[in-house]
Amino acid sequence: MFIYKPSLDAENIVKNGGEYGKRYLAELDAEYKKLIAAPIPELSAEKFAEFKRSGSRISYERDYFLRRTMLRDFALKLWLGDKTAAVHLTNIIDAICSETTWILPAHEGKGDIRTQIDLFAAETAQTLTEAVALTGGSLDAETKERAIDEVNTRVLKPFINRTQKYGWERSVSNWSAVCGGCVGMTVLYLIEDKNAVKQLTEPLKEAFENYMRSFADDGACLEGLYYWGYGMTYLTAFLELYRERMGEEFPVNYEKIAKMADFPHKCCITDGVTVSFSDAGCRDKIYAGLSSRLTKEYGATPIADEYLSYFYGDDCGRWCRAARDVAWAEEQREAVLPARSVLPDAEWVVVRGDMPFAIKGGNNGEPHNHNDIGSFTVICDGEPLVIDIGAGEYTKDYFSDKRYTIFCNRSAGHSVPLIDNIEQSVGGEYAAGCFTFEDDTVKMDIAGAYDSEKLQSLVRQIKSNGKGVNLTDTFILTQKSVIRERFIISDKNSVKRFKTIPPLIPEIKTFPHRTHDGKTIEITAADYIFEAAGEFIFSLIIE
Repeated sequence: MFIYKPSLDAENIVKNGGEYGKRYLAELDAEYKKLIAAPIPELSAEKFAEFKRSGSRISYERDYFLRRTMLRDFALKLWLGDKTAAVHLTNIIDAICSETTWILPAHEGKGDIRTQIDLFAAETAQTLTEAVALTGGSLDAETKERAIDEVNTRVLKPFINRTQKYGWERSVSNWSAVCGGCVGMTVLYLIEDKNAVKQLTEPLKEAFENYMRSFADDGACLEGLYYWGYGMTYLTAFLELYRERMGEEFPVNYEKIAKMADFPHKCCITDGVTVSFSDAGCRDKIYAGLSSRLTKEYGATPIADEYLSYFYGDDCGRWCRAARDVAWAEEQREAVLPARSVLPDAEWVVVRGDMPFAIKGGNNGEPHNHNDIGSFTVICDGEPLVIDIGAGEYTKDYFSDKRYTIFCNRSAGHSVPLIDNIEQSVGGEYAAGCFTFEDDTVKMDIAGAYDSEKLQSLVRQIKSNGKGVNLTDTFILTQKSVIRERFIISDKNSVKRFKTIPPLIPEIKTFPHRTHDGKTIEITAADYIFEAAGEFIFSLIIE
């Protein structure tokens, strides 16, 4: 039961965390007091089966992640020196080691459910192993041995003895970084022989390369800012632990990682609002520990405090991120956003004028794809006025062939036109053309996103006009068509800032939407409807 002792420093957040550190520790302490007074929730077979019955994930996952939150918080408090946490940590470790499986119902595959490895089985293994490594001196031998035995049985041995690659090793997504990073760190903690460590971690190179392929060449995370933080946390943590334990660098493309590291500030629009393309959110947060490390390691641009996540920034109870916030976070250097951010390969642009906006081109076959070529958001007085909805509730349908029946994933749920009620199509072949950015003006042809024989060209142009934003769509149509220019807006009053050429009165509609955390809200759309043939120009002025 070899356990490597890492150099992660619990005192760093006190010594170097500044005001961030004080707030972080205060929030941890407040949550800890609530959790020690709460019972450990039961993970019932009935709730596990709910996903198969209805497609809903929330009931089981709520209890599952509360357990991981307890594990995280109790381990953090003990690591930070609170000896009263030892008994609580022991109890939650015992409960987690008694679980039927560590995977989520949505990720169940074939074979023994106890030894399948998904994101959260991998995270649980990494958490238990690292928590024992950092707090083991305060835990009894039986608890430590049981934790490591379960990690070996459920994750490490199945990985070592696999006869074919796991799906996550081939996945061009955050899965390859999270699962690969967790399994790799578990190997580094538990396998003493360095030659064996090299042999076991060498195949992870393919997983990490696949993860990096999910990024555009310019470093943009096409899955969105939230997933950037998720995958980069585990990749960065693994690379650092490998270097420390093995005395050499793990062989990956560090030049590409440096570009990936500098992505988050390009998603910061203004006043804490972030780019919400794909399955992201309009106020996603950036992990302070990770940000500090990437600034130190790769020269990544520092992040302003309003975009940083404090202790409550993770509702899944992830230990790895929280431990790095403790061990890596430093007072941020002065953070100044540039006037504009351009990601030419991803075809994303953010312009931070008096009325900031962000727009994307790209294609409709991206990781965590939405059919959203030409989608944009406009910020007014620190709040989204024209919105990009971002992620919806994750259900069985959300990741099935029914994905594009869900409003937030369809082009009908984005600020893009419908042509004779035809929406954009899904697939990498449906892409923007002629994407350019010059003098704070973005231009692209989005006709290639539609399966319409009538539509020859649809050039979308957006630019700052000094005090607001001008959007122009130039259509070239072979036959008369009914155009529905749709804008997803914060509320019906948003249209008071809109002026169209030709002058049109919008049709206001509302659509039900299930948010990422399972709440039902209404989304408002303003539709400007007209007939067009040949060349037709529609303009929207927002002031």
